[in-house]
Amino acid sequence: MSDDISFDSEGLNIIVADDSSAVRMAFARACGHSPVPLSVTEAHDGMDFAEKFRNSQFDLAFIDVIMPGMSGIDALAQARSAGVKTFSVLMSTNVTDEVMQLAKKLRAYDFLRKPFTPIDLANIINNYLRLRQGIGALIVDDSSTVRRVVGKVLESSHFGFRISDAADGETALRMNADSAPEIVFLDINMPGLDGIATLKRLKENATPPRVVLMSSEQSGDKLNEAFEAGADAFLKKPFYPADVDGVLHRLLGLNPPYLTKAA
Repeated sequence: MSDDISFDSEGLNIIVADDSSAVRMAFARACGHSPVPLSVTEAHDGMDFAEKFRNSQFDLAFIDVIMPGMSGIDALAQARSAGVKTFSVLMSTNVTDEVMQLAKKLRAYDFLRKPFTPIDLANIINNYLRLRQGIGALIVDDSSTVRRVVGKVLESSHFGFRISDAADGETALRMNADSAPEIVFLDINMPGLDGIATLKRLKENATPPRVVLMSSEQSGDKLNEAFEAGADAFLKKPFYPADVDGVLHRLLGLNPPYLTKAA
């Protein structure tokens, strides 16, 4: 990503929790390079952060892992237990496998390694703004159970979705014509108009959606046919929110989070 990043945003409220005043000052300077207006609240330890995080609304939280009184991990865990779903990024100079696993369990979006640069911060903010916009998604599968499960997986992703669903290819084509979803999650094996045929019809549109194929099988011949017909990605059932996040960062051209790259 280049240095001249532009955002269309009314501004963001963020909280930075770190016991080092030098790090907080460095963070404030980094924020000053962002073209997005940022209102920054500082917390000097884990307890201070926990209180401010609980009593105020923030768009993003940047949390140091090691702080006196209460660690960043414990403070985020406490907030998650209280139902706080704020988009959160953990920070540290050292990254261990244990911390990485805890970060994923607590639904942290990313891990910002110190020392960070203004561009590191800008990348995270850029991703946040895109994720916040929401994505129109159409789930196509002849099984109502699968459609429901996939819907729950999408809702648990870091991305926001406007979800609709269809039980067959013909219905999917009509819904695509009516609402033009950005992404179609399409089962390969369906009765009637199967996934490959539906994919080919979807890709005939002047502005075709991105199509993510789904299947419990991974047949090489069928997948080759699908990608030749214009499929954008493939997810093997069952898949999980992290799998969806990984695919969508790639399809939307977003810099992948460190947590994803280190998985």
